[in-house]
Amino acid sequence: MKRAIQDPNPAGGRDKQARNKGEGSSSSGIGSHTTVQPNPVLSLRPLPQDTRDQDTVMDGDEAAMDDDEQMDSEAAMDEDDDEEEESDEEDIPTVEGLFKALDSKRLQTRVRALKALLNRLSELSNDDGLRLLEIARKKLYTESNKGAKVLLIHVVQATLEATDADGRGPVEDLLNQLQADSTEVRVQVYGTISYIIKIDKLPRQSLSDINTIRGLITSSIAGLKDRHHRIRSAVLQLISHLAPVLKVAKVPTSQSTTGPKAGYSQHDIQVIVSNYVTDPEPRVRKNALKALLDLHRQGFKLGLLMYDVAILALDDDYQEVRLQGLELIFILSGIYPNQTVQNPHGTALQALRLVDDAFVRICDAVNDSVMLVRAKACSYLGKFRSVGYNFLSQTFSKQIMARLKVDAAPKNLAAGPAQKLAQKAKLIATPEGDQDVTAQTVKLLDSGACGAFVHGLEDEFQEVRSAAITSICELCMHNPEFSLLAVDYLVDMFMDDIDHVRLNALTSLCKIGNKAPITFDTEQLQIALGVLEDADKDVREATHRMLEVITMAAQDGMTSFLESVASNMRRFSEDQLSIYQCIRAVGRRHGPFVEVLVPEMLHLDKMFLPIEENVEDMLYGGHLILIFNAAIPNPVILKQLPKYAFKHYTYLRDKYPNCFPEPTEIPCPGTQPLRDLAAALTMTIVKPNTSDMDVDTSRHKGSRRAPQSAASSSAYETTIAAMRVQTEEDAETFYENVLHNMDRIHLLARQHGPNYRAMLRQQIAACQRDLHYITNVHAKQARSAEFASMYLNCCDLLVQIQDTCNSPSFIMMAPILSAHLFRLSYYMDHGFLGLDPTAKVSVGYFRVLANLVWFFGMVQKRSDGGSSLSMTKEYLQSMLQLAIKRVSDLQFQMDQPEVDQERIQRHRIMLGDLRVAMLKAFNSPTTMEIIKLMGNIVKFVPMEIDIRHLRLQRITADIIRPTMNRDVPLEVHPTFPFMVPVEGIMRHVRDTQGVAVQVTFPGNVVRYYYPPADHFTVVEDDVDRDDDDLENEGMDDLVPSRTYRLRTSIEIFPDVAWGTGTPTDLRFTLTRAFQPDLVGHDEFICRFAEEITFQNRQQEQAQLLQGGIGGSRSGSSGSNALAANMSSAASSMLSRMATPAAPSSSSASSGSSLSSSQQNQSTLEISKSTTYYVSRKAPFEGLGTTL
Repeated sequence: MKRAIQDPNPAGGRDKQARNKGEGSSSSGIGSHTTVQPNPVLSLRPLPQDTRDQDTVMDGDEAAMDDDEQMDSEAAMDEDDDEEEESDEEDIPTVEGLFKALDSKRLQTRVRALKALLNRLSELSNDDGLRLLEIARKKLYTESNKGAKVLLIHVVQATLEATDADGRGPVEDLLNQLQADSTEVRVQVYGTISYIIKIDKLPRQSLSDINTIRGLITSSIAGLKDRHHRIRSAVLQLISHLAPVLKVAKVPTSQSTTGPKAGYSQHDIQVIVSNYVTDPEPRVRKNALKALLDLHRQGFKLGLLMYDVAILALDDDYQEVRLQGLELIFILSGIYPNQTVQNPHGTALQALRLVDDAFVRICDAVNDSVMLVRAKACSYLGKFRSVGYNFLSQTFSKQIMARLKVDAAPKNLAAGPAQKLAQKAKLIATPEGDQDVTAQTVKLLDSGACGAFVHGLEDEFQEVRSAAITSICELCMHNPEFSLLAVDYLVDMFMDDIDHVRLNALTSLCKIGNKAPITFDTEQLQIALGVLEDADKDVREATHRMLEVITMAAQDGMTSFLESVASNMRRFSEDQLSIYQCIRAVGRRHGPFVEVLVPEMLHLDKMFLPIEENVEDMLYGGHLILIFNAAIPNPVILKQLPKYAFKHYTYLRDKYPNCFPEPTEIPCPGTQPLRDLAAALTMTIVKPNTSDMDVDTSRHKGSRRAPQSAASSSAYETTIAAMRVQTEEDAETFYENVLHNMDRIHLLARQHGPNYRAMLRQQIAACQRDLHYITNVHAKQARSAEFASMYLNCCDLLVQIQDTCNSPSFIMMAPILSAHLFRLSYYMDHGFLGLDPTAKVSVGYFRVLANLVWFFGMVQKRSDGGSSLSMTKEYLQSMLQLAIKRVSDLQFQMDQPEVDQERIQRHRIMLGDLRVAMLKAFNSPTTMEIIKLMGNIVKFVPMEIDIRHLRLQRITADIIRPTMNRDVPLEVHPTFPFMVPVEGIMRHVRDTQGVAVQVTFPGNVVRYYYPPADHFTVVEDDVDRDDDDLENEGMDDLVPSRTYRLRTSIEIFPDVAWGTGTPTDLRFTLTRAFQPDLVGHDEFICRFAEEITFQNRQQEQAQLLQGGIGGSRSGSSGSNALAANMSSAASSMLSRMATPAAPSSSSASSGSSLSSSQQNQSTLEISKSTTYYVSRKAPFEGLGTTL
């Protein structure tokens, strides 16, 4: 335990010992604290981080030395100020003038010129930068002012970074400046050399380079003996950066015994640095430990001797040293986990593994007097993976460990009766229940782990408590036995005063429950249910998620759960969906408990007929969710349900699809209630006394009444069997067969026989049907199957383009086909994670074809519009220029080394020929060249994608709120804006910056709302994936994907065009913005594809309405009309989109937080649309009644 009162001067004890030895002591400055004022010349940049510490403890001589330097600088500045008052300031606007000003005799002019050059360094060319570097190197030898010399060293550092200059010469010049008397200059020299090495500007190949490195070694070792702490700290930082250079340059070690070494091994460097962990100055000790950590990060394996150094750092008086010591101990425990360490005060029986000893010592740091150290220690405890269970269990117990007790004192077997009687007299009886800590059988070191997490959870600072909870969660994820001990303590943290701590405890217990079973007794459940009344919505929803993973120990727990949920729904109606999802999971875990409560929940009595409940009652809906989900493990529950419950099931399942189970999940023993469920689902159960049955009876001899009973009893089984997928067959083999059929598609695409395109489209349709089956059945390969299905859609569009390219309808269909191909390829490129570079090239290859087809459609539209020849020529050249750029960019991607060159070789040649044809058409845009260019369409062959080796994740989202409210639309004021809360879950998202809520208003007016970053919360990281080998393999970058929850509100203004009294539908969709290949051009095409999709949806809805009246006779004519109207609709949309229209009144209904730049972004839908109905009230409605 550290002492409770911390010394205000952490280094005071060590400074007094140094002064007593006479090292650098001064009678005039003993015990004084001196704060050094910054030099006005050095006000350009702050000092390095290592020199800006909280405590400014300096010896008398050091303070006096800095004061002398300060007086010199201030005197020089005063002289310059006097000269400046006599003459007006002269501005030096040009770079050449600044160079000339560096030769000025006035210090102030030189300083201003250096500062101006530093500020304008980014504007200088490489030659001017090299010139400035040479001038600065020469001025280092002639400049007499210390502040100006420091500024020159800054210039050397900045110019080396900004130019391609070699760093060996400047380093040699800087080493010569170490002879200066100024501490500030020497510190800056060491810092600049460290930075030069860090940016890899110091060569290490030639003999001259090695000699420069040797000079660095000699100067560094000599600098460690300097008595100023800033110099020793800067040298330690230099050594940490210089060590990798020594390793790469292979500087030989000198065999001389008299001179200094010319090279040092890793062990030598670590020993040199570790010697300064006991330095009298705390900042030097901190930088020595930091240098050891830097060596580890740069690939040096720290020696086992550093463990004793780290242990020594844990007892330091300076908190920064203890923090660095904690990190060093944790690193060494990972390098040497099974190394045996010996307790210096114990015997051989007290030896233990290093990882266990490190865990105990970090546990002891939980009792530190400084909050930062305690929080850091708690955070490190969760990172241990191989600690013994006996040590882990002690973190929740305040009793001293008994397993390592050893009687350290040998027994005196030769003692006589008198001696034994004297020993007994000296013994003092220990009270019952207490530990005799003075006894020789107790080793106090083992008490470090005792109650570490208990102390952390009871800490007064929320940072420590939160870090302790996080570490407990991490340890439980890898130690299921430890989770049994941790549950009770985590449940107690539900009652913490800080909402963030409560939320952390809830989410941590939820993570533990997903890995190991958790059972709550009555007391623990009551504490958890009490959190449902929390005022924070995030805490309440975290409680819902936590209740999903726990198991109740007694039947009374289910009763208490239902009472708390009913109270929660009445008080917080906005939590309805979250509560329903919680009830769904609880029902699936507690089938027997729910069976007992069914009559009470549905108010059933055997003596009376059941009364049908209100289907819109929230509590009744929750009861049905609980019952039907509990029927999955316990199908006997369905026998107790009245018939109306099955009708309500079908309605509520459509309303809350994520809460009710699918029919395929419920077992089917063939009981009467299950037949009622089948009737509600299919409405196809055979009914008695029907006309069909009478006809069958008249046609055949004998009665059909007996088969009728069998058909009625098996109706549910027949219905479910038709819906259930045969998952028993080998889905892996089936998936391989589908991929083999896709290989046949590529073979057919290269043929040019008769009817090969018809055969190709048949094969594509068959593969798409099988891939759709795999998507619904095989969860492991569902993502790859979806990607393969999109790829086949692109292939099908390619075949359609080639089939119609020689027909008269091609010009009209070209914009539609190319727009769909654009949109689909962008979905493949930006809607999936895990595409390798070759797959990206294959997807971009489709966009080259789409661009070419779009070009011909736009050219024909331009010529039909009556444009002049000159305008048509300019338009052709602008369109061709964009197409050429796309081909060039794709060829550049093909040249990357990560792309499989063998797979793309054939297509590379085709792209080269296409680019040549485009250049000819661009230089001479005649009709003949355009026709020749059109011939390249039939040469396109789909580029193969190795789907077998792709590990894909699809970016998906679900909208939780708002929900469809067709029956009860929201009534809004005719003129005032209203708020719509939006909530959703997004999976496999790396960055939420481009996620938007798309709102589609009547008339297909689309607006996007981009929520701020704080409206997104991380639910979990994507670590529990179906395939374990998906560890960023083939990912676009190393940024991990996560699951996010969006919770925001959108302000919408009613529009007069909506009318009054009639429900208006607003469609909400979660979208994700992306950067297209050609900004502006591709955005226009993607918006055109959205317009086509919306137009087709409206026409299909109209056809459905007509089909309900006209029957099957109008079905074929409706399809023909739909196909006939596509080209005319596309033409009208192109005309409307080509000319920007003035903003209509509908555009104002998107909300005031939207910008025009955001509205024009390209987006991809990542969720299904949710329709929300609003009803605009009539103006002055209800006013007459009031009057």
